Amino acid sequence: MGVDTKVISFVTAYNLTCPHPGQWELRAKVKNCSSIENYVCLFDAVQLTFAEICKKPQLERKGNKLFLNKGNFDRKPCSPTHYQPFRFNSFGNTNCTHLKSPCSEEGQVIADNHTSYSDRSCRCDYRRGFALIVNTSQPCSCMPSKEDCSCYLKTCSMNEVLSQGNQDKKNENNNDDTKDKTLENVDYNCINETQQQGTYQCPSILNRGSRTPATDVVPVDVFVPISYIKGKSF
Repeated sequence: MGVDTKVISFVTAYNLTCPHPGQWELRAKVKNCSSIENYVCLFDAVQLTFAEICKKPQLERKGNKLFLNKGNFDRKPCSPTHYQPFRFNSFGNTNCTHLKSPCSEEGQVIADNHTSYSDRSCRCDYRRGFALIVNTSQPCSCMPSKEDCSCYLKTCSMNEVLSQGNQDKKNENNNDDTKDKTLENVDYNCINETQQQGTYQCPSILNRGSRTPATDVVPVDVFVPISYIKGKSF
């Protein structure tokens, strides 16, 4: 009994999905597909498992992925942990191609999850004293897939906290010719705890537990017979 339990634990530790793309040509021959381009391995919403079939390839618009529904292609948006920045092809793909940045480096929190076709953005948690090391393309957040989003711990004096960014002074002058219409890069300043109220360029982080790193497991590059895959969440 002890041996069986260990074997079951070992098997379920892997992300049992479809074969590695390098094995698709072999699987296409096994399934008697007319060409490798017609080999498909996608999640089957009826069988609740991944299925191999021979079917003419199909393209789907960005932000979506394909799955099988009674032997036909159907589509749905990428999960919150993935994104698809270009058209999804049923040939060579089983899931949306890009993992969203986890925003899990020291001091980081999620700023915006954005869309199913774009990466999420991160920001530094000023509530814990973290600020961006370098200037980024956006004043209040950054996208790790495009730029350095590293944070550092900025030390403040006793009874001081780190502000959420520069105070917004755009409304102090009603002259449109002199009003700053763009947000400059944020400077996180140490301020007295009693001076936190005001209008800032960057929104507040409302929930200290707002960071939700992606927990997806990278698929193992081995082929597992489809009959072994049971109860896989989609």
